[in-house]
Amino acid sequence: MKSEAIVEFGKPLKTIELETPTPKGKEVLLKITHSGVCHSDVHLHDGFFDLGGGNQLPVGAALNLPHVLGHEIEGEVVSVGSDVNDIEIGSSVVAYPWIGCGSCSTCESGD
Repeated sequence: MKSEAIVEFGKPLKTIELETPTPKGKEVLLKITHSGVCHSDVHLHDGFFDLGGGNQLPVGAALNLPHVLGHEIEGEVVSVGSDVNDIEIGSSVVAYPWIGCGSCSTCESGD
């Protein structure tokens, strides 16, 4: 699959090819149609978080390159894992990609 990624901090993104993953279990694979860019993406692209007053928090040691930006995404469902029974292929969805614990009442309710 094609992705736009940081390959060098502070430089223009580059198109890279990545292996298309196969969803397992409760995973869902989306073809991304829209992706927002927020301040955290800008900081990651720069290679540091600006803490103000000339202070910076480098991200290089914690971020492996190439790195694909974007976590505010909308896309089309193209494949689902074997445990997914409530999402249809072809559906247009918004993904909130924060990983839940899977066992609290909110996770168990599907929210």
